[in-house]
Amino acid sequence: MGYGKRGGYRSRNRRSSSNIGGLVGDFASAASTVRPRTALVLGVVGFAGLYFALPWLLTAWAAYNKASMTGQVGAMMGRLLDDVFLRRFIRPAELAGIAVLIVCTGVALWRAAFGSEVSRSSQRDASGVARIIARLID
Repeated sequence: MGYGKRGGYRSRNRRSSSNIGGLVGDFASAASTVRPRTALVLGVVGFAGLYFALPWLLTAWAAYNKASMTGQVGAMMGRLLDDVFLRRFIRPAELAGIAVLIVCTGVALWRAAFGSEVSRSSQRDASGVARIIARLID
């Protein structure tokens, strides 16, 4: 029995899709089940939401909270908040937006050229390649 073992099947062989990078795979999966034109629209909407809307909302929320911070410690905490938001939320959201646009465009081209759905392993591979290309582009 595997009840007492550490690092079972789930932790070794599967990655969590609860982070923002998991959205790329979710968009690839959704794009592979719809028509090519709809997949392109899905990519553009995902790009706009992740690249523009989410960072704008996070920046507005941070600015609202920084306005309530006062004094010298408040200024230091405001700079820290900006750095944390840039590294942990805004930058990954922008990279995911670029990757979503790339993977949805690729899936749409595949569907238009071959007319068949993209397999699960090909979706995973395309998502990984799209993330790498997004890092190189940005």
